[in-house]
Amino acid sequence: MLKLTFKVNGDGKVDNEDLKIIAQSTTH
Repeated sequence: MLKLTFKVNGDGKVDNEDLKIIAQSTTH
């Protein structure tokens, strides 16, 4: 079971770096 953790900034937005990491983890 793949667990994705989103790191959000103070404004509640997800960083592009996190999206890239998540994208790589889901494609593999």
